[in-house]
Amino acid sequence: EDLRKRDSYWEDADKFRREKATEFANSITASNFQTWRERILSYAQTRSEDLATFPIFYGFLETFARAHPSLAMKLLTEDTKEIAGFHIPLLRGLWNGPEQPALRALLDAWITAGQYLYASTKQFFDCPTLDRELVKRLLARAAELNDLNTVALVMSVAASNYRDDDSIIRELFLPALEILTQRGS
Repeated sequence: EDLRKRDSYWEDADKFRREKATEFANSITASNFQTWRERILSYAQTRSEDLATFPIFYGFLETFARAHPSLAMKLLTEDTKEIAGFHIPLLRGLWNGPEQPALRALLDAWITAGQYLYASTKQFFDCPTLDRELVKRLLARAAELNDLNTVALVMSVAASNYRDDDSIIRELFLPALEILTQRGS
């Protein structure tokens, strides 16, 4: 009640939720993972067209993946379809960790199968450790499958990672733009 009376109620409430989500993510262990796995899969069933519905959950999943990469990789590989709407934070959390070789193998399999290309690409949005070759492969596969949403996303990934090096524009942005132009999009 005291919080609601203050002007900063929403900011304080959001800060509290984020802190608790981080605390919960860090508290997951091998012994309580099954309980958390069931919770995560249950939460992942929530359907919403409002992207503002999930920022705390996204943060929780990314923190979980960073703090417990082997458990996050297990969730991502064993419950791939069930957690499909939430691949991005798991991928982002795993990308720079010890499971990166296994993650790369999984991404290679997804590229070959033509699955989850959008999430695989979006994880590289504003990514200090962007793998341009992998994004090029994602772009090529998306173009083969006429997945124009992923092709357009490559442009956003390139723009979000642009610093002072124009090569990212030549390597990613312009090829994606060319594909979209050729396809009338």
